[in-house]
Amino acid sequence: MHLDWDGSIGTIHYFANGSRKVPKERFVGYADGRTVVIENFRGVRSFGFKGLKSERLWSQQKGHAECMDAFLRAVRGEEVVAPSWDEVRNVTRATVLAREAVRSGVAFRV
Repeated sequence: MHLDWDGSIGTIHYFANGSRKVPKERFVGYADGRTVVIENFRGVRSFGFKGLKSERLWSQQKGHAECMDAFLRAVRGEEVVAPSWDEVRNVTRATVLAREAVRSGVAFRV
């Protein structure tokens, strides 16, 4: 999927047939001669960002435990967790446009 909105470009590739030696999830961001790399949600390397240190975590954090905790708090009535109408509309619109982009090969503004 390829997105382009304000001159920035984002490309998402998801493959399940690569080497196990290569990180399965990788984010690389470029901005104004700077770069940040996040691999497998375990480490971040930054190049050219003052004050942003590279670090490596011992465990992989994808937010699953936090999501389950929030769900249980909501079920127990301890916290109201509800997306706004704008969030629901935007996610639905992005999902429909992503599907159409894959089907047609044409990028859409989200």
